[in-house]
Amino acid sequence: MDEQRPKRRQTRIVPHSKRKKRGRGRPKGTHRRFKFEETRIGFMLRYEMTMVYHLLRQLCGKQSPFEPDWRVIDSVARASKDISYKKPKFKRYLDEYREKGLYCSRGRELTPKRKAYYESIRKHKSEEYIRINRRIIKARLREGETGEELLEEVKNIIKTKE
Repeated sequence: MDEQRPKRRQTRIVPHSKRKKRGRGRPKGTHRRFKFEETRIGFMLRYEMTMVYHLLRQLCGKQSPFEPDWRVIDSVARASKDISYKKPKFKRYLDEYREKGLYCSRGRELTPKRKAYYESIRKHKSEEYIRINRRIIKARLREGETGEELLEEVKNIIKTKE
């Protein structure tokens, strides 16, 4: 007995002309615009070099959106004498910002892991500052200045640099 097989349809594979792909999303090679704090350099300044970030905010505070020129960032960071300025990472991020501005492939957000990392950096920097300037701080405390007065002095220094 002959088993019946279903008849196969014989079709030819015809090469199609190039179909236009309907790509979804952003075209290749383009970047999305982010807030300054979400770019690499902005994130580093905000959480690793906080004094520089706050000075930049005061210098360029009237800008909306906040987008400082890369030359301003470089000069303020250099003048701050922060050790993070000498890192190759800072130079890379500044070069990227000079080329692309606020446009980047991915914005950076503060995750709990990053938050712990940057808090440890801030703590280490403040301990280092206290260690270096211990004599000056002790002399001021002996003169009767409180922590609030020292804080006011720092705020006045920041205000005068506007």
